[in-house]
Amino acid sequence: MIFGTPITWFIAEVLASVLFILCIIHAAKQEHGIIRVLTLLGFVLYSAMFENVGVYTHIYDYNLHRVMLIGKVPIEILMVEAIIFYASICIAEHLHIPKWGMPFAVGFLSSFQDMSLDPAAVFDLHLLDGVMSGQWNWTPHYANNFFGIPFFNFSGWMYLMAFYVFALEVGGWLFRKYKKEGFGYAYPFLAVIVAFLLLVSPLVRFLLFAEPFAPMYTRAAELIMLVVNYVVGLFVLLRYMKIDRPFDLKKNAIVYIVPIVLHLYDLIMAFALGLQNVIIPVVVVSLLHFAFLAFVYFRGKKFKQPSTKPAVA
Repeated sequence: MIFGTPITWFIAEVLASVLFILCIIHAAKQEHGIIRVLTLLGFVLYSAMFENVGVYTHIYDYNLHRVMLIGKVPIEILMVEAIIFYASICIAEHLHIPKWGMPFAVGFLSSFQDMSLDPAAVFDLHLLDGVMSGQWNWTPHYANNFFGIPFFNFSGWMYLMAFYVFALEVGGWLFRKYKKEGFGYAYPFLAVIVAFLLLVSPLVRFLLFAEPFAPMYTRAAELIMLVVNYVVGLFVLLRYMKIDRPFDLKKNAIVYIVPIVLHLYDLIMAFALGLQNVIIPVVVVSLLHFAFLAFVYFRGKKFKQPSTKPAVA
């Protein structure tokens, strides 16, 4: 235990903090750097709002043996979600995903990352206050889920990202059209409000649970909606991505560092702690994600001259 926190959880907090600071530094160096930093900070606020709703509605709970908390949610969780969002949107921008498709592509990439992160964290168990607890604990609704994780979680991840990206794209369009500096600083936080309202709307019950066609927390309905959501996201990503220039790892290393380091952490935890029941998703998802990132990088190397567009818009 370090500061009352299990060692592996403390390592996760430190790792998330370092990666988040590196993302802030990277964002600040981009065009409209202040706006991009505000976008990243806005996501932390957005995530804090939603995650606390999840806790207070008893969908899941976070163990509070942490160094840093906002409400009943560890700040580590908010930073991890923010850096996954940031790395995913930077990759999608590099791939020239059209504006209308950005929510789906970013949502899919982010959710796919969570397919290794969530099982590894949930089964990183420690005895605290007489109770075995993972970094977070799901309220069980049915058996035969995704290695301990309900299927709706991954659809939820997808739309957590998609709604925020959608609101950002609308705000960015208005900013480019009217060129009001004050609005540029405000729209990331307006996007928080819009995305949060969408996230707690009845629309989400359909997108995650197929309600009203099935009761909430129905395994088959959740799985069907997850497949549909992933097919849409993957189709948009693969159909509309365009690789026409090298990916500048020197300037944009953090975009690759985030997913790689998070997957490596999951892999190390799974094997070091002997988490037999999560090794399969952690290994398979990590390798598939690594393969995609390698494809983007090496395919881009074929283009000797980078375009005049910035590597990360």
